Amino acid sequence: MTIAGIASVTSTASGEQSSGAKAAKPDELGQDAFLTLLLAQLRNQDPFKPMEDRDFVAQLAQLNSLSQLTEMNDTLTQLSGAQMLTQASTLIGKIVAGMSTTGERVTGLVTGLRLVDGKVILDVDGASVRLDTVHEVTEPAPAPAPAPVPVPAPQPAPETEPVVEPETEPVVEPGPEPEPAP
Repeated sequence: MTIAGIASVTSTASGEQSSGAKAAKPDELGQDAFLTLLLAQLRNQDPFKPMEDRDFVAQLAQLNSLSQLTEMNDTLTQLSGAQMLTQASTLIGKIVAGMSTTGERVTGLVTGLRLVDGKVILDVDGASVRLDTVHEVTEPAPAPAPAPVPVPAPQPAPETEPVVEPETEPVVEPGPEPEPAP
């Protein structure tokens, strides 16, 4: 017996993807393809011999396991990327030697990093270097200490002669004249 729904399932699994679903490898059936296959199987089953309950429950359990494994794989991938970034961040400010993404040998100071397609890319003096091509890491030479700035010695205050004010006689202002005595 040929099942008409199966042909469309095969083209869906190898062809178009619904938006938001991850692209599956051509040899793998994803969760959407599994559901489509299960629905086609239910629609086209022999009415005189329907699928047994335990077979249906077993397929649903497989679907649930597939969903949980896919979710766990995504979480592990995110954690792995975060761990790689954390470890690679210790290279910022260090001198590394490796191969640039264009195939040239690069040695220089790491100024930043980023995660691209699951790979850590270091920014080394303007060039992009994949972390897995780094073959040497060194500390930069310490910067020379700045020359001390001479501080002038304190100068003694110049001696000054005391200021002497000229003596002046008290000024008596004429007041009212005294009255003659009687």
